[in-house]
Amino acid sequence: MSGELPDIQFQTKWLSRNPLVRRANAGFRDTLLQLVHACGARSILDAGCGEGINLLTLSRGGDWQLAGIELTRESLDVARGALPDAVDLRQGDVTRLPYDDGSFDLVLGTEVLEHVVDPGLALREMARVSRQRLILSVPREPLWRVLNVMRGKYLRHLGNTDGHLNHWSGRAFRRFCEQEVDVLQRRNPVPWTFLLCAPRPPEAAPR
Repeated sequence: MSGELPDIQFQTKWLSRNPLVRRANAGFRDTLLQLVHACGARSILDAGCGEGINLLTLSRGGDWQLAGIELTRESLDVARGALPDAVDLRQGDVTRLPYDDGSFDLVLGTEVLEHVVDPGLALREMARVSRQRLILSVPREPLWRVLNVMRGKYLRHLGNTDGHLNHWSGRAFRRFCEQEVDVLQRRNPVPWTFLLCAPRPPEAAPR
């Protein structure tokens, strides 16, 4: 299911020749596809879609109505060059999603919450536009930093990847998400934490 990526200038980590990194990336994509298939969704939003890696994987793995939103124009341009025209791509902020409540069966928030100044607001927005399920992932700390140091990356920042503002262990990420959504399942493909979640009715959400 993981497959190979096309010859497009994606982020370096997705094109690494390191066999351990390639194996980790394949585990990420396989976990994502397994969880998406388990949801039975028809419409999917990738919130913070970056260069479109998730959407490309999904466009090859099933028949879904796909949409993505990304803050940076540069990443969005890469995504547009990689993805089928049928994928609805927009530029926007995950803390102010331009969609009505319950617009999508499934919302993905993978590799995005660690970059956001207010991750709680971003999570609430993702839950708001989801009808049924959310799939969330973040790097699992401190494992993420340890592995970066072991491969000689980001040494000046003790293994912290550029742009990572928030850091969670697996348990801490679950506790964080449980403030806003119901956590149904956890997966741990190294070195990430994945959570399958369900949005709460508006009256059940904490104030």
